[in-house]
Amino acid sequence: MLLRSFSIKKTGIDSLQAFKSEIAEPIGMQYFSLDKCCYIYENEKSQYPAAEIRMSARDLLRFGLLYQREGAWLDQQIIPSSWTSESTTTYSILDEASGVGYGYMWETIQAGSPMAEVVGTGGFFHTGIGVQTVIVLPELKLVIVELLDTDAPGWNDPGEVGIQIGLAIINARD
Repeated sequence: MLLRSFSIKKTGIDSLQAFKSEIAEPIGMQYFSLDKCCYIYENEKSQYPAAEIRMSARDLLRFGLLYQREGAWLDQQIIPSSWTSESTTTYSILDEASGVGYGYMWETIQAGSPMAEVVGTGGFFHTGIGVQTVIVLPELKLVIVELLDTDAPGWNDPGEVGIQIGLAIINARD
């Protein structure tokens, strides 16, 4: 695998193994397992594979909290705060109407954008495998996780229902 061999050449460690030892274990992810991770190749989209990481809601919440706390977990800096800031900075706009942008694998909600007016603040979110979402709103000290069991036979994407649930949670803070 290209990504695996690239990461091993540069760091001496596989990317997924690095995630496990440098993030999952230090923040106490309880259900994280390399057996639930793999690399996916989509040659029409990229020459590099995507790392598919499946997490429980609890572990995804821990990851969101790690970013909300600028990479700190308890008294330990797990991810440099400069990286959490850089990776959640808007570099391009994905949707002009909402003002949702894109950082490094994070979609961003810029302060003052139409989306920020809806959620009441700026922030960032990541959507992953199936319907796996973590929303981080640092100003509100709020992290929301939404997961669907996409492995269940006959599952259906709720579409706008997931967004409405997230907005209801955000608006319940008042």
